[in-house]
Parts: sequence; structure tokens; C-alpha cells
Amino acid sequence: MTLLLLAIAGCDTGDDLLLVAHGPSASPTPDAGEVGGNVSGGSTTPMASLVLIAPDVDAITLNAPAADGSTPARYPNSRALSAKVWLYTGETDPLGVTWSSSVPEAVEVSPQGLVTVKPGASGSAIVTAASVRNPQMTDELVVSITTDGKLKLSVFPTLSHDEEDRAQTRLELTQNGVLIDTPTLTNELALALAAGTYRLAITRTGNGPSVSWVSENVQVTPNGVTAIAAQLQ
Repeated sequence: MTLLLLAIAGCDTGDDLLLVAHGPSASPTPDAGEVGGNVSGGSTTPMASLVLIAPDVDAITLNAPAADGSTPARYPNSRALSAKVWLYTGETDPLGVTWSSSVPEAVEVSPQGLVTVKPGASGSAIVTAASVRNPQMTDELVVSITTDGKLKLSVFPTLSHDEEDRAQTRLELTQNGVLIDTPTLTNELALALAAGTYRLAITRTGNGPSVSWVSENVQVTPNGVTAIAAQLQ
């Protein structure tokens, strides 16, 4: 940098010197953190500040298909995710994200964010969305893999519309003598259950508990659908 010294006269305190710089700007280089980006050639490149996956949840559960690729209706083995990258400027980043899976042999994710559980998979995997512009900025969620089956229960005759009467009708789901659940009973009920053997009983509690219907040894198979009918007394 070349410096030119100019003498300024006429001041009572004596001559002062003014330093005038020629060449590149003498101003300090802006700090990248202050401007929210990298400074290169006098321009500012915005940096990613936040990555968010939608839906905004910590985990999702998907069903592992059987070897032939089948999976019970309404228990999907895939789900579409999306993600947005927010810049320090407050705008969304058009560069978007890249997707990855921690266990690609069990859970794969497409460049568009479609998560798919492969046949025979088990356990869990972490799906990550990383900013293209700033790869260290990420968001992730856990994919839990199940081999749940589906139990479909149809009730005859149809339940009363009387709220008090319906409140006194109870479904009990037990396994090995242990009460597993008391799901709300409807005329058509579908439950996702781990593979195993269950006992179902419908009781009425109006004038003391009484069993209206019971089914022993109900088998729920992995990725299978078990349909039974309950004929109330």
C-alpha cells in the first residue's frame, strides 16, 4: 500500500499530517460471523443457520415388509419427508439438503426424502438432512422398524349409540395373563400388535362385570392381518 503524506497548514498548534491510503480499502475485513456468511472478493455468501425436517418429530415408526415385500394395509413401510434450510438472512436456501441413512441396508432414503424400510429389516436407523451449503448444519430423526401385524375386530350386533351403555362395554387385550391394553371399542376396530398370541374379551359393567364375548389364542403374525368377529351376548 502506498501512503501519501499531505501537510495541512494554518493551524495554531502546528502542522498536522493526514495519512491518505491508495490501493485496496483500508477498512477492516468484516467478520464472517457478523455478516452471516463468507466474504470473498468483496461479496458476502450467506450461511445456513438452521435445518428443519418435516414432520417436526423426533421419531417415526415404519413396518418392515415381509420377504415378498407385502405389508399390512395402513401400516406403511415408507414415508415422505421434507426439509428446509434457513439462512442467516431469514430466507430459505434454494440449495436445499442432502439425505442419508445411518443403516442404508435396512432403511434407505431417496434424494427427495422418501424413507423406505427394506424387507426383513429390524431395529432402527437415523435419517439425516444436511445443508448443501453448510453440511455441518443438520437435522435428524429416528426411524423405528416394526414387524407388527394387524388385528381387525368386527362387533355384532352393532354397539348402542347410548354413551352410558358404550362406556360400560370394555375390550380387554391380554397376553400370557397380563393386561396389555383396553382400547376404545368400536364396531370396526383395527389394532397394530407385535406378533404373538393374545386373548380378547368384551365385558359389560352395568350390573356387575360380565363377559359378553371372549376369544382365546388369537394369533397375530408378523406383517399379517388377523380378522375376527365378536358376537355379543
